[in-house]
Amino acid sequence: MPITYKRMISATDEDISKLISIFKLPDVSCYYSIDLENYFSYVTSNTNVFFYKVYNNNEMIGALHLEIDGETLFLSIVVFPKFQNKGNGSKIIKDVQNNIFRLEYNKIEVAIDKGNIPSLKLFKKQEFVPVSKDGNLLNYIYKMQ
Repeated sequence: MPITYKRMISATDEDISKLISIFKLPDVSCYYSIDLENYFSYVTSNTNVFFYKVYNNNEMIGALHLEIDGETLFLSIVVFPKFQNKGNGSKIIKDVQNNIFRLEYNKIEVAIDKGNIPSLKLFKKQEFVPVSKDGNLLNYIYKMQ
C-alpha cells in the first residue's frame, strides 16, 4: 500500500501526544533539538511550514516537516523506530523529490547529525550531496531536475 500524508493544521491535533512521545524516545531525541512545547504551534501557524503525519495502511509511521525559504525546501523526516529499515524513508524522500505536495522550490536541503549513519546513507542513496558542516550537523542538498 502506498504511503499517504495528512497535513497537520491545528496545534490541538489529536495525534500530538503520540508524536511527542515518539520525539522523546532516546533513538529519536538524540538527533533532534525541538522545543516540543511550542513546536506544533509553530508548524501549524506559519504559512511557509508544512507538517505532515505519514501513514502506511492507515497507521501513522512517521512525520514530515517541510519549510520553504526562498527557493529552498528544508526537509526533516522522522520514521518511527518500528517502521525503520523497511524502505519508508526512501519512499518519503522520493515523494518530496517528485514534489507531490506541489510547493515551489529548486533544491531540497537537509541537516543530518554526523552520528546518524543510517540517515546519512539514506540521503546519499537518494542523490543528496554534502555541501557544508555546522558543528555536528552535515548539510546535504538535492537539486531539482
